[in-house]
Amino acid sequence: MENISQDMVIRQSLLNSIDREELLVKKYDEYNKYIEDTDTKDMLNEFQETAKEHIALLKDKLVKLKV
Repeated sequence: MENISQDMVIRQSLLNSIDREELLVKKYDEYNKYIEDTDTKDMLNEFQETAKEHIALLKDKLVKLKV
């Protein structure tokens, strides 16, 4: 059985997190197509921007850790 290094676990965790945040961005974009209420749209847009910020942070962490 192969040993899994800490770097591999961290890298995969970060990549999985990026994938999930990207799915959230797509989901919020899709929801916005069907919602007319401006308050709800604003909230979803805010969630989408937060997810994009998370993606940027996660990608930056990947680069800094060089994993």
